[in-house]
Amino acid sequence: METLRNLADLAAEVARLPDDAQVGWGTAALLINVEEPPSQRTLERWRQARNKLGENGPPYIPGPGLTSPVSYNVGAVRAWVRERQATTTMDASVRRGLTFGSLSDLVRPEPWVHRNGKVLAHALDAHHGDLLDALMGRDGVEIVVAGLSDVMREILWVDTKEFDVFHAVFRAVLGSAEQQSNDVRLASELDGENGLRHPVPAEGLCPRGCGKPAHNGRCRL
Repeated sequence: METLRNLADLAAEVARLPDDAQVGWGTAALLINVEEPPSQRTLERWRQARNKLGENGPPYIPGPGLTSPVSYNVGAVRAWVRERQATTTMDASVRRGLTFGSLSDLVRPEPWVHRNGKVLAHALDAHHGDLLDALMGRDGVEIVVAGLSDVMREILWVDTKEFDVFHAVFRAVLGSAEQQSNDVRLASELDGENGLRHPVPAEGLCPRGCGKPAHNGRCRL
């Protein structure tokens, strides 16, 4: 409990930093992730990759000398984190066993952290402070169990960026199911056009239950 409280206090301190502030690698790491901040070595590797490939890691400000420490602009780091948020959130969810790949997954009961009737986050991705408040019933925060389909269609969210993450997943699953249905329909049409349906019995009638005469030797129901 004490560790969770310390994390919540630390997150609050980091959140109060102004966007125009310049900070060292340690504070930049906390801006990226208070709970699991990247190491100094990780940030250094990101900087090297950015120099060579133009990718990876938040923007940084070089020091005046070759051996001078670099600094980071708080606003630039926050913008970089927001750009990666959707991918990071779902990657973390997958690592924790949270996956949505089928229609049955959309209705599977899941724990969601709510504040005053609005969704904050999935319990696996919620901030430790919010989760602690939910477990202790403080400040209108609680855990509600519901399927993703119900959460997406019926409940408001506190943070629309968090909503967008799960909306993308929700839409992808529905889109995949729709594509599968279209594939079956197309295959059915091709089956009929190519005459691959079962031939009718020799007596010239369609299979039992049709009630119609055979059509050119095949049933065209």
